[in-house]
Amino acid sequence: ELKSDMTLQIDGTLKGSEDPTDYIFLKAQKSSYSGKINKDGLILSRYEGWELYCYRSLINAGYLDPDNRKRMTCENIRICGTGRIIGGGMKLGTAMKSIYADKGKYPEYVSDGIGGRRVRGRLLSFIQCRNVHITGINVENPPCWTIHMIYCDTVTTNGITIQSRGIDNGDGWDPDSSKNMMIFDTKFDTGDDCIAIKSGKNPDGNRVNIPTENIRIFDLKMLGGNGMAIGSEESGGVDGVYLRDCVIQNTRYGLELKAQRARGGYIRNIKMQDCRIDKFLAHSVPYNADGDAAPDLPVFEDIEIRNCTITGSEKVVELEGFLKQSFEDRQNYVKNVLMENVVIDDESGEIHLKACDKITFRNVYGKNGSKPYCFIEHNTVSNITFI
Repeated sequence: ELKSDMTLQIDGTLKGSEDPTDYIFLKAQKSSYSGKINKDGLILSRYEGWELYCYRSLINAGYLDPDNRKRMTCENIRICGTGRIIGGGMKLGTAMKSIYADKGKYPEYVSDGIGGRRVRGRLLSFIQCRNVHITGINVENPPCWTIHMIYCDTVTTNGITIQSRGIDNGDGWDPDSSKNMMIFDTKFDTGDDCIAIKSGKNPDGNRVNIPTENIRIFDLKMLGGNGMAIGSEESGGVDGVYLRDCVIQNTRYGLELKAQRARGGYIRNIKMQDCRIDKFLAHSVPYNADGDAAPDLPVFEDIEIRNCTITGSEKVVELEGFLKQSFEDRQNYVKNVLMENVVIDDESGEIHLKACDKITFRNVYGKNGSKPYCFIEHNTVSNITFI
């Protein structure tokens, strides 16, 4: 448990236990922690967009205050060094899940039908923290997500390596209803999303309603896993993400903006330039609905992709909004998208457009200077410009 105004320097190896009982508060320890603790010694945290009780992480700072989520509970933390932080990995994560696999014990963990999955701790967890700097170290083998920032303000990460290949839900760097985040000069090799930008899941994310804002990402190498995701947990909104000089290669999805239609929320003001990526997707996804739907559909708007190379095959660009499911339903299109000076590097690379409006392709070409194939679902697409 890190406190305010503290530096943790690691020049050797810090290895986490594989025993779940080492990640709970015992009765005698509870007075040392200001946050909420349940009868089993789990702490109030957030996982996949829900506030719920979870195991502690290997390294923890701050705590969740449900009466005032914007109050900073820890500040001025630096984690640095030339060493390694190694978690308990799949063995620890599986053990944490199995203890809470009984669906009747914690029903809030099993709306997806997988008992105990959301109870796992992370490797590094920062909750309601301000002014955090993570630099120099290698972080490896988390029980699920690697670095998770919840309701934080001003976190800088640089010069690190994140490795979570083979880990179930092994995300790398996850800002969650947080603002003023910056990451650069970092390498990823993950078992899930290298970066996943989040702001809560319906209905809990709509209730908390804290957006993620002002994220700066540059000089990264994302070399495995799913790539970079914005959503699908975006019920509180995501506004202002800027990527530059990044490589997102050998991933499943490249850069993916996504939401389930029940989420509500928004993703807007997204800019990427001078990057090399597998795919660019901004779309509705059919999975991961969780609880009562928001009153409105998600909004995706104001997106710019400039001076980039897209290297994947087949459907490498997909823009698909949120369509009506019945006559009474509303619909929200993906809108105000500019792709400029973009090369689609594979001859089989295609652009697919559905439920979108005000889309501009300026100087978008295939590998040999030819126009890429573009599939347009005409009855749901409007104001498309090719220049």
